[in-house]
Amino acid sequence: MATLVKLCYFAITTLSTIGYGDLHPVSVQERVIILPILMFGVAVFSLIMSQYIEILLNMNSLSETGQHKDLTMWVSMLSRFNNGIPIDKNLVAKIEDFFHYYWAENRL
Repeated sequence: MATLVKLCYFAITTLSTIGYGDLHPVSVQERVIILPILMFGVAVFSLIMSQYIEILLNMNSLSETGQHKDLTMWVSMLSRFNNGIPIDKNLVAKIEDFFHYYWAENRL
């Protein structure tokens, strides 16, 4: 049993890129307590990265289509990642100006 706990502990520690520092759990009980904490860290990191990738993918699809309607939808989606707080109107205007310039001047 202790070997299985050690195996799980070191596997999750490695996967979560925490590493092996000077302070580490020594007993089986400490490792059992730390495992859910490590898994929580991996889950939070994965959630943050998935939201970041979703924003990038939506931005890439927006640059391909170049339509104002899609830009409005993308800005609305940003407020979803901002805990539902609307994006400042000045910032929205700057984003729209940038994309309009980009679409007009993009020679690729």
